[in-house]
Amino acid sequence: MPRKNSKVGNPKGFKQESMSSKSQEIPLMTEAERKKMVDKTESRETRARHWEIVCYPDSVPTKWQEIISAEKTPWVESPLHDRDINPDGTTKKPHWHIYLLFDAPKARKQIMEIASKISTKAIDKIRNIKGAVPYMVHFHNPEKAQYDRVGIKYHNGANEDELWPLTATEKREMRYLMIMEMQDFVDENNISSISTLMRFSRTNNRDWFMALCDNSAYVMSEYIKSAHWERQNEIHNENRQENNRKIFSEQLNTIRLSKMGQAVECDTPFEVE
Repeated sequence: MPRKNSKVGNPKGFKQESMSSKSQEIPLMTEAERKKMVDKTESRETRARHWEIVCYPDSVPTKWQEIISAEKTPWVESPLHDRDINPDGTTKKPHWHIYLLFDAPKARKQIMEIASKISTKAIDKIRNIKGAVPYMVHFHNPEKAQYDRVGIKYHNGANEDELWPLTATEKREMRYLMIMEMQDFVDENNISSISTLMRFSRTNNRDWFMALCDNSAYVMSEYIKSAHWERQNEIHNENRQENNRKIFSEQLNTIRLSKMGQAVECDTPFEVE
């Protein structure tokens, strides 16, 4: 005897009714809950650990670096971009690129608050910080204006070796450049001891201080001694030359007086009996 179709259709029909009834039991999302969910999604999309700020020399406060450093987060400062060109061939407004490196994601409005302190609104998220640092000098963009890598400044513990590792050759060149800077400083300020240079560097130039501690103290010590000897020798030579000039002048005056006396004797118009 054939089975009735109703027995086959009932379970399926029962399941559909069950699913329909369950879906009707789910409460509708309120407008406030929907807005809260949207806000969370937008927050995730606008938060990042690394942010860029672009600022301009004609609008930043005088001590703008100190203002950023007060945020207590590592940051990187580009050389001044004063040779960038617009697509139409005109020169771009001079500017700096600033990279802020946070430990935890920050929202766009938080970065806007920092940017407003240095009178700018130009901010953007950085997706690849290791690729962004070389861009500060257009390292991979030869068609753009090229800037000196030495001009990149790392603040508040930003680690150059992590962000843009130097090759062995570049490290050696950086060391030589710092030695040249220290030599100029020694000459311009008549530094006469390595201790004076060390104390100055410890307080005013961290890169110099690290170089002196690591591998540059000997060469700078020898340079300071040599430069000091040259200065002293020049002073000695100047004094000796001055003394020689005085002696020569006195001798010349004596000769002149002697000749004048002889001339008087020869010019006497009569004989003395």
